[in-house]
Amino acid sequence: MSTKKQSLQKDNTEIVFPELATFTHGLHHFYIISTSATKDVAHALRSVLLEREQQGKKQDVRLLSYESFLVEDGVALKNEATEVIGSDEERHFILQFSSSTREAQNALLKTVEEPTLGVHFFIVVPNEHLLLDTIRSRAQHVHIIGSSVDTKFAETFIKAKLGERLKMVATLISEAKDDETSGPGRERATAFLSALEIVLTKRGVEENSEALKTILKTKEYLSSQGAMVKMLLEHVALVV
Repeated sequence: MSTKKQSLQKDNTEIVFPELATFTHGLHHFYIISTSATKDVAHALRSVLLEREQQGKKQDVRLLSYESFLVEDGVALKNEATEVIGSDEERHFILQFSSSTREAQNALLKTVEEPTLGVHFFIVVPNEHLLLDTIRSRAQHVHIIGSSVDTKFAETFIKAKLGERLKMVATLISEAKDDETSGPGRERATAFLSALEIVLTKRGVEENSEALKTILKTKEYLSSQGAMVKMLLEHVALVV
């Protein structure tokens, strides 16, 4: 079973992401937000959407967090999302997860394809490539460089020799509270890869094109359930 928590209240502490300003006015019915700081962004987005009440419509904002989005979650979402709402109300579903099954995404696709009037969906994930092409093609896309990206660690990693890099990978994995194949473990690894991507891009895209391609491919592999994070990062250590 997946773990879900729903929250409708504002946080006392807010982390501001300028990219979210686009959601203060007109909305498309479906967005995919990719970021290394999925939890921070999801909570900040909730606060931004609640502020839309100032425009005269009641805002029903539902933040749903899952380690893995499963079929039963898709069915539950459809039941909630198809409820008729008043003309003076908007309902927003923020879905934050790190992995999902193909079956669950097919159920999700049916929900976002035919939304109820006034209902909007926001999927917040570490990598948009963990979603099916059929889902990605129906959404507006927003990429946010999250606050959890540590470029200093990435700089040190790039400068280090192979032996030291492998030790850094082992440290990164050991600091994850859960098993390396869990959602949090993959999310931590994705944040690290995003930091590497930032550093290498600043150093020159052409000079680091092969390394950047490897990082992108590794992110795609990390989106799979059961991905062996340590093995994937060790491969990156050999290539970067």
